[in-house]
Amino acid sequence: MLRKKAGLNLLLVLVVLLFSNLPVFSINVNIPVQRIVSLVPSMTEILFAIGAGDKVVGVTYFDDYPEAVKKLPKVGDLTNPSIEKILELKPDLVLGISNLHEELLKRLSELGIPCYSLKLYESLNELYLCIKDLGKFTKREKEAKELRERVRRELFNLSEKGRKLKKHPKVFIVIWDSPLATVSEKSYISELIEIAGGKNMVSNTDAYFPIYSIEYLIENPPDIVIVIGGKGGMGVSKERFLRVLRERRLQFIDEKRVFEIDGDLLFRLSPRVVEGAKQLYEVFRKWAKEN
Repeated sequence: MLRKKAGLNLLLVLVVLLFSNLPVFSINVNIPVQRIVSLVPSMTEILFAIGAGDKVVGVTYFDDYPEAVKKLPKVGDLTNPSIEKILELKPDLVLGISNLHEELLKRLSELGIPCYSLKLYESLNELYLCIKDLGKFTKREKEAKELRERVRRELFNLSEKGRKLKKHPKVFIVIWDSPLATVSEKSYISELIEIAGGKNMVSNTDAYFPIYSIEYLIENPPDIVIVIGGKGGMGVSKERFLRVLRERRLQFIDEKRVFEIDGDLLFRLSPRVVEGAKQLYEVFRKWAKEN
């Protein structure tokens, strides 16, 4: 039941993102902030990574990393947090996603509560900007700079390894199966695929997470399918995806070329995308070696 609810929330997020084009949102932030409510698990992770976790006083039900986050007060789910619970925590800064929390952030700002948000999902540059800004807000500029440099360095080193693979697989990402939803080249996740040495086969679309035709996949099979699942519950498991294919009597790829990666390592634009990219690289490296 929990996985089903998480999947439905994910679909709602994706629908919102398909039709949104909003900028960074930030007003009247008094530095340094002392009480932060984060509606974005990736931003929560960044705050803890730069040593500002003690300033986080509220998060969503989806926030579960690092371990200390699980003990913090919850203000609701990712798509529909409670403004009343947010106000009860008396924050001096609320973090959100501009193309998901627009109305909520507007209401909070009208009540005099500073808000900050990023659009997310377009580019890894958004990660670097978010780390920089959260470092500024919390007076952790030094730690934020070090974190940005480490993430950039590790991704660059990984891209060098990915570039040297003898073959570069065509990759299809599965984030939901009914309907079949994937990741396009517009998303930063496509950057991670390229860094790891693969090629995202989904292009020529304005959507970050387009609905895809399984008939087209049958006619144009990928070399590798990555199923976004894992303990985060933000997608489908490899087992479920293969079962759906069998039930529909569809067979367009060998099961040995279907891999599952924890969605939190890819869908959270946090420093942990480095780990997600490394897992992609290991999949691509093994495929290149066997082909």
